[in-house]
Amino acid sequence: MQRSTRLAISALGLSLILAACGGGGSDDNSSTPAASSAASSVASSTASSKASSSAASTATSSAASSTATSAASSTSSAASSAAAVTTGTWTPSLSLVGSSNLLTCASGNYGFNASTSEITAGAAALYSASASNLRLYDGSSDCSGSTWAITYNGSSFATSSAVSTGSSLTGTTFNRYIKIPYTNAATTSPSITVKFGNSNSSGCSAGQIVIADANANILYAGNGCAYTGGTAATATSPASATATATVTKGASGAFYVYYTRVGDSTGGLRVWSIDYTY
Repeated sequence: MQRSTRLAISALGLSLILAACGGGGSDDNSSTPAASSAASSVASSTASSKASSSAASTATSSAASSTATSAASSTSSAASSAAAVTTGTWTPSLSLVGSSNLLTCASGNYGFNASTSEITAGAAALYSASASNLRLYDGSSDCSGSTWAITYNGSSFATSSAVSTGSSLTGTTFNRYIKIPYTNAATTSPSITVKFGNSNSSGCSAGQIVIADANANILYAGNGCAYTGGTAATATSPASATATATVTKGASGAFYVYYTRVGDSTGGLRVWSIDYTY
């Protein structure tokens, strides 16, 4: 009986010890859900981080691409603007000069009224200090022609000797001229080419065509008697000579076209057209 009691007590103690240690269940199965949940959370966090990183990278790449495209567009626009050089041909006509600035037609000429300021005529400005210093000429007897020229009826300034390119006319009084002004020049070398003749068919020997800048510096001084045929060779292509001047200046300025007889007693410059670039 005592041995039996001792065995029973030992069995009871062992049972209590096993219960305290968690016996009766699977240790592996009880720990697996917790580990799986932790691993899942880490994987989810990693995936989310990668997605955010990828999205940020894509946004940065897109922004960089947009900036590069915008910069390229601005560069293209600037290059296009820089290349916008103005070119053209100024050709006089009755409608361009305006009949209110002219006297009655006589022998194919409209004399200019005396003007106290320049007359704007398209890309040019005209000045005639006294009546008929300048004339609008078309070669017909009744001014019904269609090919026009501006005739300088005498000298723009008085001189007894020829002037030269590179010299200055500062202080000189000018009583007739054609002016080609320009602003916002896209080229650093604005230029004009004057197509001209002389109104004297036989007595021109010393006359000069002179092109100067706004400061009266002579850019070109040449033979004003280069062509003395008087009238146009054809209605669309007047026979004439050319004089070209180029100036390296700032963005704004002007070309002045003068004529001087330099001792000739008659004759005057006849300008058919002026090409300009600035």
